[in-house]
Amino acid sequence: MTQRSYQSDYQDTYRMAGGRPLADSLGAIIRHAAQVRHRMQVHARERRMLAQLRRLDDHTLKDIGMVRSELISVSRDRTGERRRSNVGR
Repeated sequence: MTQRSYQSDYQDTYRMAGGRPLADSLGAIIRHAAQVRHRMQVHARERRMLAQLRRLDDHTLKDIGMVRSELISVSRDRTGERRRSNVGR
């Protein structure tokens, strides 16, 4: 392979990666996939906890210091999925 064709191949690969070297693009894709996987795991934990809390009767919820209207908030807080409210902004 000549120097000229090697440069041309590199430039083509560079352009296909959106102007970044291909290794950087692959690293970004892998990081993004890991973040998505983490968010899915947190969401699944939140849903499991919420399902367990919804199975409890009102008397049991009162015994542990909760009311039914707080269940979503509690499950998000405990799983680290707490979302900021738009109220007051």
